[in-house]
Amino acid sequence: MDPRMLKRAAAGAGIAAAAALIAWTAGLFYYQRKVAAAIEHLREEHLRATEPGSFRDQARTSVMGITALGCRALPALVAELDPDVSPYYLCRVADCLTDLSDGEAPRVVFEDDPGQRRKSVDALRAWWEGGGRRRHDWWRFWTSKCVR
Repeated sequence: MDPRMLKRAAAGAGIAAAAALIAWTAGLFYYQRKVAAAIEHLREEHLRATEPGSFRDQARTSVMGITALGCRALPALVAELDPDVSPYYLCRVADCLTDLSDGEAPRVVFEDDPGQRRKSVDALRAWWEGGGRRRHDWWRFWTSKCVR
């Protein structure tokens, strides 16, 4: 085989690999931004809520955005778990986690006292550390259903 052809083939393979790596990285960052924007939308709506049911129509919009992202939103939702934030927001985040985990993740109940909500948040974090992470592989940004 001609050495020039081998060089061209190697260069072509290198260019193809570099293009694939760039495309994969761009896709990863694209979905990270989409998740961050969806979480921010959810946060803005619910931190303004002052009573149950406030911003119901907008909340539906933000939750639909989170749901559309599927398992890609799970790590960001877990990061939002803070028992000291608005209970409306905390419950909405926990509801999204429970819905995206097909009911596997524990719920946070709005009517609970702050101490019980803190225990519920700890239970959600324990669920995530204990097995919830398997519901999303960070590198599989192209799918919203990562469960193996």
